[in-house]
Amino acid sequence: MNYSGRAHLALFITALIWTANYWITKWLIPGFLTPQQLIILRIGGALPLFWLVSLFIPDNTVTPKNLLYIAVAALFGISLNQVFFIEGINLTSPVDVSVIHVSNPVFVLLLAAFFLNEKVTWLKTAGIVLGAGGAILVILSGKTAGLSSGHWQGNMLAVFNTVAYAIYLVMIKPVMKLYHPITAMKWLFLFGFILTFPYSAKSLSEINLAGVRQITWLALAFIILFPTFLAYFLTIYSLKHVTAATVSYYSYMQPVFVALVAWFLTQDVFTPVKLLGTLFIFSGVYLVGRKNGFSIRKSVKSFFV
Repeated sequence: MNYSGRAHLALFITALIWTANYWITKWLIPGFLTPQQLIILRIGGALPLFWLVSLFIPDNTVTPKNLLYIAVAALFGISLNQVFFIEGINLTSPVDVSVIHVSNPVFVLLLAAFFLNEKVTWLKTAGIVLGAGGAILVILSGKTAGLSSGHWQGNMLAVFNTVAYAIYLVMIKPVMKLYHPITAMKWLFLFGFILTFPYSAKSLSEINLAGVRQITWLALAFIILFPTFLAYFLTIYSLKHVTAATVSYYSYMQPVFVALVAWFLTQDVFTPVKLLGTLFIFSGVYLVGRKNGFSIRKSVKSFFV
């Protein structure tokens, strides 16, 4: 199997891991851990694993300039990504979050087009509009969609989570041409932990260790080892061999997997409005995937020059 094939296999495995992550995270909070506790335990638990593994790979010295760049990427890909995801899923359902995550390729396309000068077609622009409309429908289809609704707020946080992760994918792609994936991850998680610690530090002192059940520790260990350590590594490994847009496209699988789990558990269903929003998002995904087009950056410059 060539490097591209391995990357696609890694991304498929990642999609399966993240599907389990939706449900296990939802089960853990708020009944066993608060969102703030899970956020810092997840990042802090994976941090020493990446540094330990880095001892067994060739040394890659990261320049101060690139360290600063990685720190900014960590703000979006580790800190804000985890805060928005975990706080969001605490308020809404795994199905809603997984559907909203399908819009990730749209945000990646926009960012890559503007900052990396990748081509965009008018069909892709229409896909962006459809995807945004679908996300709005899902957000407003909560059980109580008023402004005071926690469900609505959770869906909005899932959108912010999606945007933060899209920024991270676009930012970290150039770094992967310079360093080993483990080298990048150990610094990303170090900066991510430092940036997130003030947000969650107080919650750590409130954990009742004596009252934590064994199954809770097992669930937490799963989240640290698989959705955090392994999935982040597989994602960044894939970025060395495929585009950021390709990586984001694997988010399309997650609503299908999550919906199947939801149906099996009989905990959640697709309402007609959610189904319509999902169709909009997948239609947008199809249009976004079309080739050839114009340059957003050049179009903006030509407008003002």
